[in-house]
Formats: sequence, structure tokens, C-alpha cells
Amino acid sequence: MPVIPTLLSRADARNATTLRALIGPALAAVLALLLGAVVPFVSALMWGLAVGVVVANLIPGHRLLTEWAAPAKLMLKLGIVLLGFQLSLSAVAAIGLPAVVVIGSTVTVTFTATRWLGRRMGLADDLVTLIAAGFSICGAAAIAGVQEAIGATNRHVGTAVALVTLFGTATMIFVPWAGSSLGLNPDQVAVWAGASIHEVAQVVAASSLIGAAAYPIASAVKLGRVALLAPVAAIVTPRTRGSRVPAVPWFVTGFVVACLIGSTGLVPELAETIASRAANGLLAAGMFGLGLGLSLRELTSISRGALGLASFATGMALSVPLVLIVLFV
Repeated sequence: MPVIPTLLSRADARNATTLRALIGPALAAVLALLLGAVVPFVSALMWGLAVGVVVANLIPGHRLLTEWAAPAKLMLKLGIVLLGFQLSLSAVAAIGLPAVVVIGSTVTVTFTATRWLGRRMGLADDLVTLIAAGFSICGAAAIAGVQEAIGATNRHVGTAVALVTLFGTATMIFVPWAGSSLGLNPDQVAVWAGASIHEVAQVVAASSLIGAAAYPIASAVKLGRVALLAPVAAIVTPRTRGSRVPAVPWFVTGFVVACLIGSTGLVPELAETIASRAANGLLAAGMFGLGLGLSLRELTSISRGALGLASFATGMALSVPLVLIVLFV
């Protein structure tokens, strides 16, 4: 019996299927990274989502959409793990206790107040949590980090990412101008930018408008907010039955481990650079997978309630750190 040829034929078929499943997210990630480089204040994650939406609406119902979705989901989780290598607890500590207080207060107040108001408004709980996490922590990456833990729908993920990109772009332009108009010194404006602007890429762009010395301060403050992704994910994850400890997703645990390893100073700079670029690519591929489940009609029909909640969250993210900076920094 031709058993061996049959097994080889089946193995070849599986390999071909696997390759076909990976090539879509991989190409989408490359395109998203290129678009992110051309338009740096819009993150590659947003571009990845946009590419997914376009593809899904060009070939609706095609079997490739299902094949691409599974590996993209895994890439998203791996990207969150690698994101931890970008954090250095020593760099966050080096900005000083007042800035650390600004970070913790901004994230806590913005996240808590946004969830409270969103529930009072009667919005879907998963959408409220996604907006609260994205606007208080680190934009699309935070949305991706909590979306599976709370069972958020693709539609609500797309809405939250679109809103955080829109309002983050506005704050990116507003903070440098307002900081100068209010008479804040460059260091204070840098802290404000890192504590209030939603996306990492948008903080980098805003730093260039503030001054050459603003980037290290603003990025350290922003990464301090990113570090709070793990505890927030633990808070929003539904508790397991019969246990008082949240069942934290494995990729969030991996994020924490990567952060601790990166903070030791033992990871070579080249390895950190590779991990950073790989994280961006994997996250973009993951957002592409989320975009495959969205229709343009769903993405463009953002409710007034969601817009109002996003406006409130942005106002909190701007006002809380500003008050603390004026008083203490």
C-alpha cells in the first residue's frame, strides 16, 4: 500500500494550507508598516486594521478570510508579548516620582471615569472597556490587549481603534500648542504629551513639535502608561468560577515577563530593536485579522454615544495630568 506517498501528500497539503494562511497577515503587516512610515502619526496598527477592512469588503465571504483570521489572532498575542521588551522600569523610575504619580493618576482616573460614564450612558460594556483602556493606556495596542479577555466583538474593536486614532491625532497637535500657550516649560509639556496622547507613534510625533529634548521624557512617560496594561487587563478579565484571582491571559503574562527581562539591562540593544520592530509587525498583522471581520457600514456607523464617550475620555486624559503637572512637576 502506498502509505508513505499518501502521508507525504497530506503533509504537503497541510504545509501549503499553513503557508497560505500566513501569507495574508504577513503581507498586510508589511503594507501597514510602510504606510505607518509614510504617515507616522497614524500607527501601523490602525493601518493594519484598515487593510483588513478593505480586504474583507473586497472579497466578502471568501474562505481566505477565515484562513487568515486564525494566524493573525496568534500574531496579535505574540506582538503584545514582544511589546514588553520596549519597556524599562528603570527608565520610568528615572523621570522622577512626580511624573510617576502623573502616570498612575491619569490612567486610574481616566479608565475608571470612562467606564463609569459609559455604563451610565447605556453603551455596550465591551465597547466601554475598550475605549477606557485605549484612551487611558496606549491606544490600539491596549485595545488589542483587552479585547479577547472581555470577549469584545470585532465591530466594537474597530470602533474603538478608529476613535482612539481620531482623537489621538487631535491631541497630538493640540498638546504642543496648548503647552506653549499656557506657559509650561518644555519638560512639563513633554510629560503632558506622554501622559495624555493616546498612541506611542503620536507621542513621538508630538515630541518633534515640542523640541529635541522632549522625546526621552515624553516616551518614558508614555511607556510608563503602557506598563499599566497588565494590571488593567487583570482587572477587566472575568474571574474564574470559585477563584478570587483573575485568569489573566497568557499573552499578558508574557508581556509582564518580557518587561521584567527588558528591565534587567541584559538584553542587547540590537535584540531590543528587533523585538520592537517584530512587535509592531505582529500587532499590525493581528489588527489586520480583526479588520477581516468588519464591514465598512459597521465601521462608519459610529454612534453619538461612542463619540461622546471618546470626547470625555480624551478630556480626562488631557486635564488630569495637566492639573498635576502644574501643581507638582
